Amino acid sequence: MNISYDWIKSTPVAIIEENELPAWKDTAQLVAAVRACGAEFVRYPAIRWGVHTFGDSKYLPKYPGLGERDLFSEVLQAMHSNGIKVMAYCHFGVLHYTCAEKHPEWVAREFDGTPCRWGGQPNHFRTCMRNDDFLSAMYGAVGELCSNYDFDALYLDGPTWYGDCSCAHCRRAYFNKSGREMPEKLSFADGSQQILNQVRDDSCREIVRRIREIAPERLALMFNMTLEFLPTHRTGIPELTNLNAFGGNTTEIHRPGSFWTTLETLKLGEALDGVSLGYLPPGPYETLRNFAMAEIETVNGAYLMHGATPMVCAMTTYLNDITNAPMLSEQVRMHSRLAGVYHESKSVEHIALVYPRKSFEEADPRHQGLIARSFSGTLIALQQSHRQVSCFFDTQITLERLKKYRAVALPGATHLDDRALDALMTYVSEGGAVYLTGNFQAPSEFIGVKNIKERPAEPCHGREYRETGPRHGYSLVPEAYFKFADGTALLPVSDAVVGVPYMERTLEYKIAEAMPGTKLLADLYLPAGGAFGEPLEFPYGTPPAIVLNSYGKGRVLWCAADIGLHFESRRLPESREALAKLFDLLAGDFPVKVTAPAGVVCNTTYNAAENRYYLHLLNYCGVMQECGCAVEWIAPVRNIKVSTSTNRLIRLADGIAVEKSGDIFELPELGSFATYCFELPQ
Repeated sequence: MNISYDWIKSTPVAIIEENELPAWKDTAQLVAAVRACGAEFVRYPAIRWGVHTFGDSKYLPKYPGLGERDLFSEVLQAMHSNGIKVMAYCHFGVLHYTCAEKHPEWVAREFDGTPCRWGGQPNHFRTCMRNDDFLSAMYGAVGELCSNYDFDALYLDGPTWYGDCSCAHCRRAYFNKSGREMPEKLSFADGSQQILNQVRDDSCREIVRRIREIAPERLALMFNMTLEFLPTHRTGIPELTNLNAFGGNTTEIHRPGSFWTTLETLKLGEALDGVSLGYLPPGPYETLRNFAMAEIETVNGAYLMHGATPMVCAMTTYLNDITNAPMLSEQVRMHSRLAGVYHESKSVEHIALVYPRKSFEEADPRHQGLIARSFSGTLIALQQSHRQVSCFFDTQITLERLKKYRAVALPGATHLDDRALDALMTYVSEGGAVYLTGNFQAPSEFIGVKNIKERPAEPCHGREYRETGPRHGYSLVPEAYFKFADGTALLPVSDAVVGVPYMERTLEYKIAEAMPGTKLLADLYLPAGGAFGEPLEFPYGTPPAIVLNSYGKGRVLWCAADIGLHFESRRLPESREALAKLFDLLAGDFPVKVTAPAGVVCNTTYNAAENRYYLHLLNYCGVMQECGCAVEWIAPVRNIKVSTSTNRLIRLADGIAVEKSGDIFELPELGSFATYCFELPQ
């Protein structure tokens, strides 16, 4: 049987979140709330925290207080009677006190043997997902659910490790993986944390694989993943676990938070090539009120332009108040009404940013943060420069995948495994282009530099200003600039003023030698001295900053300091412009060029069946505050210009064709979000 689950992508989901007894009196209330929000699919708890809501189970206790009621069946019948699909929710990772009392042997343990509590709840506990008895019970209960009820999809919340576990099962798995006993304290320095991480990765993949075997093929299987790196590997390695699933929750976003982080997870969610679910509106969720805020349009626009599916949160609120329902329903219905535009189209491949999963694994905690900032800063800079960017993980590197892109970037990455590095080098030798930073480990003839060293380890101080070094003048550990060969003004790539308490000083640059035959695009400008206005000194010379190397038919661009890392903390427009120029050098021109303020985010997608392109524009101008502020107002943007070879550009909302002046389309005023369709000449 070959079943397609693609229908889920264009089917908005309503989350019915019930941790204990329900807040609704009858299912008609639930149906009305779901309908009011425009959803066509509901996610309802069947198994949560080791207890269940359906009829009877041989394996798990029932929610206390439900008696003979079969809540799952009640909701399933009511929704199906009204043409609404149902996704059964099953949680892996926490034990309700009812379950923990009956099965204390399922509870995760601290190193001294005490039970691991969860989330500050005095009676709820973390469970161990290496415990065979617990897993057998969960598999049995999921089997009962799938056999006895005709629902439409299965959602696993997790499998999630909410913290370290030192129970006998985990210690045994640790020993089997490493050949040594688990220490009392785990550490990246001695490799013990990485070993336990691998144990967790194995367990997450195995759980999802087993559930896929248990669940009928007609059921799409999804799970709650955390795409960013977490030192504990709470959800394993999601892109690998997903090989046995069809995607899941990629943007569990909450306010206050960063829009750019949401955008990053959406970009990474596309790499799963399945369903990418995301909360709408962002939480937290009041239980008696909701609000028709502009952020609904902003977040939903980001979902639309990246093919993600909204999960409306949470229906408990809409039992009491439907203030934002008209606005929300208008937004979510765009997904099903315009599925061909937003869910049957794919982002056009041009520049790829590769998420450095392996580099995280082997880095110490301080450098893990720098790697994350490097990736995020590079992505934000390219998005704000309106470059066409996609993302995927280094665990997904294949030569076939790399060949889809004009340029591939690994910002912050230090190394790849042998298989991925071979694919990368072959890609370049056959004509591809790669962007690398810092001390990426590869043959010198590939990256174009040799003898890469850390910056000098001279003393520097937490409150060191340019004019107050150890005695006077510039420190012997100078901040770094790029001095471009074309005479462009100096570009800072490390911090100078560091007396601001909330700023972490970064002096991350490498000193290396250029290989013969490479092209030098910029020098590292490392000034010292300068007391009483004396000439600057350069005790470390002017080593190469940006080197362009030919390798086979392709090119490698190496940067001694990470422009994206510096941009993430300082957001200098000059840094953004420099990065955009470097990627233009590698990738060449994209067929669609957008000229607009940095807060306008764009993405171009292609529907192969219709041979039609779509340009999506999201307006984040006027609200670019990242902490403690929800989007409540969007500043209209005028004078956006689009350069492309097509002769016809049509605004999807009203079917109006945009006038072309020479080679340029001047777009109408942009509100929150707009999509334009066009065809390119063959």
